[in-house]
This record gives sequence, C-alpha cells and structure tokens, in this order.
Amino acid sequence: MDCYYTNKDSHRPQLLLGMYRIKPIYHGDMIIKKPECVYQMKNLLCVEKKKETDNSANQVAALEQRQDAILRRLNELKGTLDQLTGKYQMPPVQSSSTCSTTQPIVRSTTTSPAVSSVHIKSVLGKGIVDIVIHADPNQPPLSLFVLYEIMKSKYQVLATSYIHSSVINADKKLTTVFPNATASRRSQNQLALSFIWKKVNTDPELVVNPGHQIPIKGEANIARYLNRVIDPDFDNRDIVTATQVDEWLDIAQLQLIHGNSKERAAAVRNLNARLGRNDWLVGSSLSLADIVTWSAVHHAQQADSAPANVKKWLKACAKNANFKLAESLLP
Repeated sequence: MDCYYTNKDSHRPQLLLGMYRIKPIYHGDMIIKKPECVYQMKNLLCVEKKKETDNSANQVAALEQRQDAILRRLNELKGTLDQLTGKYQMPPVQSSSTCSTTQPIVRSTTTSPAVSSVHIKSVLGKGIVDIVIHADPNQPPLSLFVLYEIMKSKYQVLATSYIHSSVINADKKLTTVFPNATASRRSQNQLALSFIWKKVNTDPELVVNPGHQIPIKGEANIARYLNRVIDPDFDNRDIVTATQVDEWLDIAQLQLIHGNSKERAAAVRNLNARLGRNDWLVGSSLSLADIVTWSAVHHAQQADSAPANVKKWLKACAKNANFKLAESLLP
C-alpha cells in the first residue's frame, strides 16, 4: 500500500518512494489457445488496407480504359461524319444523336432548282438545308406553296413530293404538284423542300432536324417559320406590323381552320369589315397574313359564300403569280 504525506509548503500530496511494486498479471507475449469446437470469425477490427487499395486501383484503371475506348470511338465517328459532310456538302452538325426508324415505301417526283445568277449571302449557312413537311392529302396547306414560290426568288430550292405508302388512291395533282420533273444534284441547291403526303392527326408538321427538334405543327406556324427563312429581319423591321400579322395568323388557324361554324362566320365578318377599309389585311401590299388567311378561307369552305369584300380580296390574291401553284391544288 502506498503512503502519502503532506508538504506544508506546497500542499501537494507526494508519493513515498521505495515501496514495493505488483508484478504484471498478463504478459504481452502470452499465447492464448483458441477453442476448436466452434467456428471462427474474422477479426471485425482488422482492416486490410492493401487489398482495398488494390481494388480501388483496378477500378480506376478499368474506368480509364473504358473512357479511352469511348473517346477513340467518338473520334472515329467524327472522322466519318466529316468525310460524309465533305462528300455531300451538308451543313456542320453541332450535336449528334442515334435513332432507329423504319423507312416507309414512297413514290416521289422531283423538280429542278430555281435558276438564279445572283449570289445570295444566305442565312442558312454552308451546305443544303432539308425542310420536310408532312401534310394530309385531303387538306393541302395551300399557303406553303405560295411561300415556296416566293422562296424560289431568294434561294435555290430543290422541291420534291412524296406519297406515303399509307395513302391509297392519292390525287394526281399531289404527285405532279411540282411540274418540272428534271432531277438535279442536291449540292447545287441551298434548300431541299420535301412534301410527304400522309395521314396526320390534325395539322401539317414541319421537321428540320428529327433528332433534336420537336415538329412545328399547324399551317400558320409553319408559314411563320418559312417566312423567317425568306425574310430573317421580319420581326426586327417593324414590330407593330409583325404583331398585326401574327394576330391574323391566329384568327386563320384558330377560327377559320379549327373553329366551329359560328367562329368561322365571325372570322369572315371580321375579315369582310377589315377589307372594306383596306385592300390588304396588313399594310398596303400583300403580306404573310393575306397568304395564310387566303388558304384558311378555302380550307373552311367559305370562299363561295364569302361577302363582297372578301371575294374581291380573293380575286386580288389569285391574280398574284405566286398563288398559281396553290390554286392548282384547289378542288
């Protein structure tokens, strides 16, 4: 037993020296025999750091190899794409996507491109741009053919017409809608406009990039798109005029094409009132509003029973040379 005494000066307990010590009860090198009658478990506190390090290194190496393989494959695909782009003179692709589609059986007619000696600094970029329009053969989007005629005056356009295999007994007008049957090289054109006549749900659809673009639906919306291709500065030139044109396009799409009998009658009355004070719907000359509304009036079957001002306006539109192709598709 240890003894203590008190130091009066420091008031600290001091351990007396020279007392005996107890021998250690357990020795560090003691070997304890384990019983062999039960199963053994691994030591839960023992961490095999070496094996974990090896596994992590193997996983990182495998990931690096996989990444290298993907990068090599992407480089190969990019090289192939560059070769095809140069061969077919296509515009450069900013992004890629892989999709699998089933090609329908189609019959086609092709026209020669518009001949123009004027070099146009196109907003379309390099190569040819494909614009594909799906439309119901029973309701051809007449305004788009008017815009096609206008487009030919600015761009070299290769126009084609396709009949989808699901369409039976198609009107011959659709197969010969583009009268010139002379084929031409794609590389000689700036735009490739393709009409595919097929059964669509409600409205015609426009597709430029199937892999990355949601289709543009509705004749008025497609006309908006084509008009921006023809005139890229349309919205910036006069915002008031652009807004008025959009208003008439909405009336044509929502009331004349998709409206009921009352809505169509109201739209025709509104149209007649406007044309009673003006020769054209917007401004002092033919505009996109006149082109789309003219098509919508025929779709709504309101042309024959139209009021006097509307009939006068329809005749004025028909006198324009750009309406000749669209008029050939009227029943």
